[in-house]
Amino acid sequence: MAEDQPLKVAQEVEQITETPAAETAEKVVAEKPAVIEAEPVVATAVITPAVEEKAPKKKFTLPKPTFTPKYYKDVEYKNRDENNLHPDIRVNFSDVIAEPDGAHSFATVWGTSFKSYSVVKYWTYRILTAVLAVPISVFWGLYFALFAFCSIWCLVPCIKGFVIWTNFIGKIWGLVVRTFLDPLFESIGLCFTNIHVKLSMSTETVKQP
Repeated sequence: MAEDQPLKVAQEVEQITETPAAETAEKVVAEKPAVIEAEPVVATAVITPAVEEKAPKKKFTLPKPTFTPKYYKDVEYKNRDENNLHPDIRVNFSDVIAEPDGAHSFATVWGTSFKSYSVVKYWTYRILTAVLAVPISVFWGLYFALFAFCSIWCLVPCIKGFVIWTNFIGKIWGLVVRTFLDPLFESIGLCFTNIHVKLSMSTETVKQP
């Protein structure tokens, strides 16, 4: 009996030590994730040859005209006749054409005449000034520049010199007259003061033979 007790104790100890190991093994198997076997995928890269893009050819184009006028600071654009140089030139339709009472045309004819006159006058003047205004302004600029040059540097100095010379000659002539001629003519006048002339008219009629 004494020998059987140690054997029982040893068996109980083995059972106690084996049961936790088995439970832990089962838990590890239960918790271990399932491994899915998959076939290896081979990545294949398709290399496409680069296509050279041709740059578009630039076409020759003229610059677009700009219709915005260029304004200058010192130029008056609203009132272009500040000094009233042309008081008689009034060329609007109402200044040229008028219909008095009793001589009225159709309203359509009157309105069309107004429109046609205004448009033709406007565009004719604009075209003429666009073509000829700049050359004519250059001509008149040269003309008045030469005129101002001659007046400033030639005419006015000559006139000023002539005035100076006439003042000088006038002073000398006044001295000559007061010194020599005044006494001479005064003495001649005194010589003729005693001469008396009497005129008598007869009323007798002359008989013709």
